[in-house]
Amino acid sequence: TAQESSPWRTVRLARCDDLTEGQWVTRAWLDPPYGSTGLADMYVDGDVTYLTFSHRAATSLAAYGDTPGGNYIARIGRDLSVESFPFPVGVGGGRIVRDTAGGFAFVGRSGDEMHLWDMDVGDGFALSNERRLVGTAGKLTNYVIHTLRPQRFGGETDGDTIHLLGTTVTDNPDRETLYHVSFALR
Repeated sequence: TAQESSPWRTVRLARCDDLTEGQWVTRAWLDPPYGSTGLADMYVDGDVTYLTFSHRAATSLAAYGDTPGGNYIARIGRDLSVESFPFPVGVGGGRIVRDTAGGFAFVGRSGDEMHLWDMDVGDGFALSNERRLVGTAGKLTNYVIHTLRPQRFGGETDGDTIHLLGTTVTDNPDRETLYHVSFALR
């Protein structure tokens, strides 16, 4: 969750085991004196949560202007412990996906097209086996791309087929466009 008083820099982690009791465990995670954080995607896998985000932090306003930002992926444990790793591609509009064998992958933008990489969660989230998703140039261009993987939320699976959904942003509702892209994960 982002803290209301300064959502541009502070990120707090929270967990509630039983919403009927409302007992929350919280912990500050990213809280630099000067910074900005953009949360991109979250994938819950049992007692581990994976979170992709962009982040830039500094100890002063003057230093903040000269500090480069980066893309990261975090492994968050049930106890709210965090391991963060630099991520080699932009996370904006990207999504973490899994195949039916339990393997992880990351789908994201590289240049004008979407690409798919295998992702090794045991080796610092190393990416390999990059595949270009031909025909996605100019489509799925907005920051938020919705992953239609119902099993991610307890629904039925569609095997190793990934479905992405994106919309255009326009001031004219008659010009809205909805894009659906599907492809085999393996």
